[in-house]
Amino acid sequence: MLRFPDSLSWVDPVEDRIIAATGAGGKTSCLEYLALQLKLLGHKVLLTTTTRIFRPSPTGFGQYVDRLIEQDVLAQTACEPGASSITVAGFAGESPDENPEKLSGLDPEAIQHLISLNIYDNILIEADGSRQRPLKAPAKNEPVLPDSCQVIIGVTGWTGIGKPVNPQHIHRWEQFSGITGLSEGDRLSPEAMHRLLKAKHGLFKNAPANARRVWLINQVDTAADRADASDFISTVQTLSPPVHHCLISSFKGSSGFFLREVVRETAST
Repeated sequence: MLRFPDSLSWVDPVEDRIIAATGAGGKTSCLEYLALQLKLLGHKVLLTTTTRIFRPSPTGFGQYVDRLIEQDVLAQTACEPGASSITVAGFAGESPDENPEKLSGLDPEAIQHLISLNIYDNILIEADGSRQRPLKAPAKNEPVLPDSCQVIIGVTGWTGIGKPVNPQHIHRWEQFSGITGLSEGDRLSPEAMHRLLKAKHGLFKNAPANARRVWLINQVDTAADRADASDFISTVQTLSPPVHHCLISSFKGSSGFFLREVVRETAST
């Protein structure tokens, strides 16, 4: 039996229909977690991508997926889903050099069409790639976000924050270094993280003006990590990043998930 945190305080399951995840260090895991939560609430959920996404594992998330659509994707995805269901949609690779474990995405126009059909309660979108590294900066052509996104989740991996930065564990190193001002061997300070959150071409690049921004630090798998990550967020919060919610999470444990919102403390008057 899956166990979940008690609250989705950072998202409105009814009003927030279109939710996208960008960044690195756990986008797919975060969206799978959200899909499961929303399914438990009785929602019809579509999980897809505008870039590429891993095909659900039959022994993991895949056992909770009601429809996996890989062929005739646009027509099949436009068919009415069942109640309390998860649909995963993406194009299966057609060339030998494509990763057979990944599905290719729908373009924003197709997703906008699915939104207009109003047959899904929530559409969850993985909007960029990270080569499974814990930190990244976006390339020129990413993230790919539909204009109607209401929530953007910017994901960063704690395993990248807690060690010296270098090109080997950061995707798009040149862009990342340019935004944060860090050189190889430096540590990701709260000030540098603030720059990544705030920069026009940083973690929330291309976010619609009215979209709510959620910063998630994933991979906080131990009690010590959770304390340190919370302290790190609290320090970044003093610099007033342009985000609405800050979260820490772990989607690794077999006995359940961990997710908690870190709320900035305000001085009492």
